[in-house]
Amino acid sequence: MLVVRSPDPPQLIERMVRYAETARREGILALEQLLGTEPSSLVRRGIRLAVDGTEPALIMDILETELRFVEERHVQVQRLLERLGRHWVLCWFWRRAGMWRRWPCRFCKGRCSTD
Repeated sequence: MLVVRSPDPPQLIERMVRYAETARREGILALEQLLGTEPSSLVRRGIRLAVDGTEPALIMDILETELRFVEERHVQVQRLLERLGRHWVLCWFWRRAGMWRRWPCRFCKGRCSTD
């Protein structure tokens, strides 16, 4: 089973408020010291861009683009896992039904029959 941990919204909001207060009190450069404790790579990236003086609109564009790429990668991995699951089930059934004795598995070209 594949488990993906989703961020806890209340904790994320609490961290964002703490970062805003730190930036207001000590300046935006003080956020650089807090990067080591931030668990989210996306938030770390946004803070680094802000500390480096990147325009807010550009920061938003960069982070939104990064999120789109993450979503696309997740869809691709999900499709791959679905295909692998179907293949393994079909090979298992092919072997159990004794079909591989007459015909090699058409799904993996006979490689599963030797398991």
